[in-house]
Amino acid sequence: TGITPVFVESICDNKEILERNYKLKLDNDDYRNMDPIKARLDFIRRVEEYKSRYQTVSDQEDEGEICYVKLYNVGQKVEMHHCSGYLMSQIGFFLSNIHIQPRCIWLTRHAESGDQLSGILGSHRGELTHNGRNYCRELASFLHKCRREMEEAGHVESCGDFLVLMGTAPVHYSTLQSMIKSSSSSLSDGDPSPASISGASSPPAVPVNCKGFQAMSTSLLNELDGGVCNGLSYAEIIRDYPDLWAARERDKLNFRYPNGESYQDVIGRLRPIIIELERQRRSILVISHLAVQRCLYAYFTGTPMEEIPYLNMDMHTVVELRPGAFDCQVRSENLWDTSPECPTPLR
Repeated sequence: TGITPVFVESICDNKEILERNYKLKLDNDDYRNMDPIKARLDFIRRVEEYKSRYQTVSDQEDEGEICYVKLYNVGQKVEMHHCSGYLMSQIGFFLSNIHIQPRCIWLTRHAESGDQLSGILGSHRGELTHNGRNYCRELASFLHKCRREMEEAGHVESCGDFLVLMGTAPVHYSTLQSMIKSSSSSLSDGDPSPASISGASSPPAVPVNCKGFQAMSTSLLNELDGGVCNGLSYAEIIRDYPDLWAARERDKLNFRYPNGESYQDVIGRLRPIIIELERQRRSILVISHLAVQRCLYAYFTGTPMEEIPYLNMDMHTVVELRPGAFDCQVRSENLWDTSPECPTPLR
């Protein structure tokens, strides 16, 4: 038939991981109103029943041609058998990086800038407004508060130095720099210039030494490229390129600016960022423009692709994602108002 089945088997014998998994299972509907001690005993009994009947995948099956991936202790080791080709190599790479360690991923758009108030598309300048600088101050305070909460909850790995991932646009750097300078208690003693992630598949560079934060930048997190429309306001695009604007309005997901990008292109280039966010055990702040924020949010929340260009991601708001074993908890917090003349996002 041309279809090759691939078996994915998860094997866990780490007692600490198993104990955490048992606690998660006791929150499901079967045990919700049950005494915790009795519920745990019942679940352990179920596990023993499963073990007595379980058969692991072996190399001898299908005359030795069976394809499988075995995942040991949630990413500690990955074993692949007769797996070849691009797709299978990507699946194996993905499985070797995922984990269920508690941590936060915070998404925030860059702080309000002067060019943003002018409605300029693809601006490269980084001058922040007064409201933008105030937001950076509140963002730093928000992260310090989150660290204290993690320490109190005993999340040792995730409450260490936070990682800041951002694009290479000056406004991204200005947001980080203002956030660091506004904090008087726990940040940098020197120039907080971020290191860079050098390529789509290469590991991150050594991050800058900032007390409390480690920052890295990559062009993979830059805004959707407006191509020939960069530097224009939305009003100018509607006036000078009416046909382009009409095509964009018909299909925002697949529309590509001439010499620029579409949302589909942005989704494609964010794959290495997704792997980085999945593999990191510490908490991460992502500073970027709107289109990138929408794509990352959609990945972790399971938003259908056709809805991505219409997701509401407000300025000066932090969206907190808490990936878990079964779902991703989401909450958002607005930290500062924007200027009245700040345009409603059209992109």
